[in-house]
Amino acid sequence: MLARRSFKVAASKHMLAEDNSVRTTPILRLVLNFLSAWDRKQRDRETARLIAGSGGRFTDELERRMSG
Repeated sequence: MLARRSFKVAASKHMLAEDNSVRTTPILRLVLNFLSAWDRKQRDRETARLIAGSGGRFTDELERRMSG
């Protein structure tokens, strides 16, 4: 009887560890999605600032400044 109890305790601890890893995956995905969106918005703002600074014209020079 003692062996059965030990197995149940060990099995429940193992299941909890698996549940924790499953729960942290969506959180990590949310953080990465947030950082990706933040970076994309930052680049969009920088692009808009450069275009506005050139008088609204998208020239070859502006393109070179943006890519370099």
